[in-house]
Amino acid sequence: MNEVISSILETEKKSEEMIKNAQIEARALKLSGDVSAVKIREDAVKNFKSLRVKEIELAEKNASEKYNEIIKNGEERALTLVTKSKENLVKVADKIVEGILR
Repeated sequence: MNEVISSILETEKKSEEMIKNAQIEARALKLSGDVSAVKIREDAVKNFKSLRVKEIELAEKNASEKYNEIIKNGEERALTLVTKSKENLVKVADKIVEGILR
């Protein structure tokens, strides 16, 4: 009978130890999961900031290219207007001179 009681007590002791170890392991896993979650969040924030910087740089580059294109087109149109104005000025001057000499 003592052996049975001793066996039951030993089994209870082992069960309690297994439960205690399982609780310790569960806490460790939870802490590990919490740490992993924090790391994942930090990485996501870092990646977002990096992506944001790259997108801003790309937007600035595109804006600069568009600005330069607009300026170039404006300069070309201005040059065309100046050239035509000079041609028209010569024609008008010639007509004035013709009118005076007649």
